[in-house]
Amino acid sequence: MYFLDEIERKRLVRDLLPLSRKTGVSEELRGWNWHEAPMKPYYDEEEIPMYLVCSRYCPTNRDVFLNKVEQIEPVINFKVSQGITIHKAVSQAFDMFIKGDVIDFERWWEDNKHKIDYPDKDEKGIKTIYRRAEKTWDFTLHNCNAQYHNAHSKQPYASEEDIKSTSIPFLIEHRIDGSLLGLSGLLGIDCYDYLRGIVFDLKTISSSRDKERWHRLYPSF
Repeated sequence: MYFLDEIERKRLVRDLLPLSRKTGVSEELRGWNWHEAPMKPYYDEEEIPMYLVCSRYCPTNRDVFLNKVEQIEPVINFKVSQGITIHKAVSQAFDMFIKGDVIDFERWWEDNKHKIDYPDKDEKGIKTIYRRAEKTWDFTLHNCNAQYHNAHSKQPYASEEDIKSTSIPFLIEHRIDGSLLGLSGLLGIDCYDYLRGIVFDLKTISSSRDKERWHRLYPSF
């Protein structure tokens, strides 16, 4: 999760970064022009989260109207509950590893399972979320361990803090203020790789046949 393999690093350095530098972005669309159109928000009094801008859970965007105009709270379904749980598992696994206070998944689950809530909750659904969250938890910690020990073998005299900050160069659930663009003042970035300047957004799908593919173009902020 969030770690690049050797092929991906080569593609980043030799392909994606040079391409991004050649692709111009109009100055009027830069964030620092928040005070002028088209970046200037239409309504100063309403700040909205990023998912209402970019998501397509509702193909007509009527969910935005119902939430912000009619003040109707959304219903948490299985997919949303699964996504929230997996996001929490990833962020807390990283946080525990960096702090050196890792617990096993079973204990983490016991501390967090009561927070899983959706109307059609059933035993099968909970077991599915448990299984997928456990795989994600283990995958994240195994990757952290591998990256840490690889960096330590190359720099045996570096401090543990230095090794972790370079082998796991991530700010997880980093908060930024998007209010100048009409967005929420509490936007959360799933992961920011501060060494390579990459923003990661974690998305979950039920299977390879999942039709909700709009998230491939979903910006984090």
